Amino acid sequence: MTDSLPDVLKFEYFTQLLWDSNYIPLVLKLLNQQDVAASLTAKTDRPERAYFRICNLHSLSPQPLASSTESSSPDDACPPPIRFSRPDQQPPPPTSPPPSTELPLTITDFSWRNFFTSINIMRVLQKVVKGKSHRNLALVQFRSSVILRKPLKCQQRELRLYTLKVFKGQVPYCGRKWRQSNMRVITSIYLHCRPELRDDWLAGGDVDADVEEAVPQEEALRALTLFYNIRHYPRSMGADVGLLEEERDFFRRELVRMEEMDEGEEKWGGEVGWS
Repeated sequence: MTDSLPDVLKFEYFTQLLWDSNYIPLVLKLLNQQDVAASLTAKTDRPERAYFRICNLHSLSPQPLASSTESSSPDDACPPPIRFSRPDQQPPPPTSPPPSTELPLTITDFSWRNFFTSINIMRVLQKVVKGKSHRNLALVQFRSSVILRKPLKCQQRELRLYTLKVFKGQVPYCGRKWRQSNMRVITSIYLHCRPELRDDWLAGGDVDADVEEAVPQEEALRALTLFYNIRHYPRSMGADVGLLEEERDFFRRELVRMEEMDEGEEKWGGEVGWS
C-alpha cells in the first residue's frame, strides 16, 4: 500500500490540474460543436505527405511503394473455376434477409487519427470524474447527457465503453424522469460495463449524504496531495524550506514532550502502586 500511495497521489494531482484548467467544459464544448460521426469518417491525411513515405523518399536507398492497382500475386489474373452441375439439379433461389434483420453498414474507410483522439479524450474524461461526486454533479449541471449521446452513435468498442462509464458515474445524481427517458443508455451500461462488487449505481444509496460530503472530500484530497508534494518536492512547489524545517522541529518537540509525559505518568503511577 505504501509503495502505490505516491502513484495514487500523483494521479490525483494530475486530475486536479485538469479539473482546475476547465477540462470538462472544454471537452463538452468540443463534442457539441463537431459532428463526431462525420469527423471519424473524414479522411484528413494525404498519403503522399505521410511520415514514413517522406522518410522513404529521403533515405539513402528508397524502396518502391506497392500500388493497390497492381496484382499482388499471379493467381489474381486467373479466371474463376468452372463449376459442373447436373442438368436435373436446379440452383437454389437466392434468398435475401428481411428488411428488419439487415446488418448495419460497416465503415472501412475512416480516420484512425481522429478515432484515437476521440477515444483518448473520453478516457481522460472518465478518469477525471471517476469516483468523484463533486465532479459528477458538475457533469449533471452542465447537461452533458445530451452532448455525450453523439459518441454513442459510433459503434466502436473503446469509444462506446468510456462514454458509457462517464454516463454510469452521473446516473445516481439524475432524477427518475431522466432514467425513464434514457433506459436504452442504462441497458447499454449493463451490457458493456463490467459491474463492481456491491455496485449500487442504479439503485442509489444515500445520495443526499454524497452531495453534502462532495465538497469536503474534494478539499481533503487536495490538502493531502498538497502535503505530500510540499514534503517531497518543496523547491518545485515553491515552499520555504526553512519554514518547513521549523514546523518539523515543532512536531518533533511535541512528540518528545508527549513521550516524556507518558514516561512520567508511568513512573509516578508505579511509585504510587508500590507505596
